[in-house]
Amino acid sequence: LPPNTCCVPQCTASSKYNGLLSFHGFPSDPDLRRQWLANIRRDKLKLTQHTKVCSLHFTPDQLLQPKAAGGRRVVSRGAVPVLFSWSHRSVQPPRAGLRRPDKPANLDGAENENQKLKEDMNALKEQAGELEIPPSFGLQRFYTHTVHTPQDDRNVLPQIRQEHVFSRCCLYFILSFIFLITE
Repeated sequence: LPPNTCCVPQCTASSKYNGLLSFHGFPSDPDLRRQWLANIRRDKLKLTQHTKVCSLHFTPDQLLQPKAAGGRRVVSRGAVPVLFSWSHRSVQPPRAGLRRPDKPANLDGAENENQKLKEDMNALKEQAGELEIPPSFGLQRFYTHTVHTPQDDRNVLPQIRQEHVFSRCCLYFILSFIFLITE
């Protein structure tokens, strides 16, 4: 099947890129169909079976959830699209990557393990916060000659401090990433 696209002007919704949206054909009732066309500002649109309006243009109370798993959402009887970018009443689409699935009831063991991992992560964060890097860390690699002066130390220390901050940021990034994938 080709992907559905929304016929509303300025709407770029496509089922190819967002599987959480639903797409709805125009009603067969002529008065209701005219109201849909007027609301979407496409009075002269030639309708086909592929002309659809996406669920972003309906209020949540106008959308009926499927009765069975894997079923389709439908619009309620008499529903009219009312949410548009030009009316400043639009609803943002749910982002597929951020949607949390419903939690099955039989995951008690996994929840305990997850709690243990969170405690371990917090302990690692505390340890990372307590890490101290001595001010002279890595100085030897900056000395390429045998004789150096206090002026040399003053030139090298800012670079060492910058590397210390960078190392600490990398450590926090890695710990944060581990925390995210274990959640």
